[in-house]
Order: sequence, then structure tokens, then C-alpha cells
Amino acid sequence: MLEPMNDAPKPQSLSILSKRAGPLTLRGWLFILLVALTALFYFNSRLPDITNTEYVHRLMDKGTLERTAGAFIRDVRPKAPEGQSRAAKAASDAKWKKIANDLARCMEQEAQNYLASDDPFLQQKFSRDTPGVVSKRLLGACGATKYLPPKKTQ
Repeated sequence: MLEPMNDAPKPQSLSILSKRAGPLTLRGWLFILLVALTALFYFNSRLPDITNTEYVHRLMDKGTLERTAGAFIRDVRPKAPEGQSRAAKAASDAKWKKIANDLARCMEQEAQNYLASDDPFLQQKFSRDTPGVVSKRLLGACGATKYLPPKKTQ
């Protein structure tokens, strides 16, 4: 049997997520966005499938050690005193630039020595701890820790 025609309006949903936006409702678009963000975070958080040896080679090939040395010195360099003359500032800049260049060369040499050492750590698979271990080894071997500010005692 056919239902009688009803002129009464259909009840409207009060939820804003039920509103249509193109071919989908806002709820559908929100679901797609959440799935895409989840996939993006998952694939960005995956570790590369390399050994620690390959990681150190990549650091050397991409010039990362030079940039790291420059950033390290830039971070540990003491602030220039107020009212310092231009000549004193230029001399200080030149001194710290030389320190950064020397540190970069040392880190490059230490990385080559590290690769030649046959350390068992280098044969292991890359992990989240690898960058910290490698940087401590290279910076420590080059004496960069002397530029760190002294630890605060409480």
C-alpha cells in the first residue's frame, strides 16, 4: 500500500556535522581528515631502515656535520656585551667562526675515524638513540663540551 502524502516538513538535524559540504557531510570530511593526519604522523614517525654506519655516511655526505658545528657554536657562544665596539664585535665574530670551522673539520675527521674503528654500534640498525650517541661521540672527541656553560648547582 502506498502511504498518504504528507506535506509536513522532514525533521532537520540539529548537528552541524550533518550539513552537506560538497559530496560529503562535514562528518565525512572530518573523518577523512583524521585518517589522513593519522597516516601522515605514522609514516613520518617511522625510522629509516639503515645501519648506524649508513647514518654516519649520510651525515658526512649531506654536510650535516658542518651545519651542526655552526649551530652548536651559535648556541653556546656567550652574548656580546652591550656597547661593544664594531672592531671588538668583528674580532669576536671571526674568533667564533674559526672555532666553528675547526669544530666542523674535527667532527668530519672523527666521523671518518669512527667509521674505520669497526665499532659494533655501527653495525646495529638505526634507532632513536643513534643521533644522540653519534653526536656525543663526535662532539666529545673534538672537545666541544668545553664550550658548554657550566651546570647550575642547586
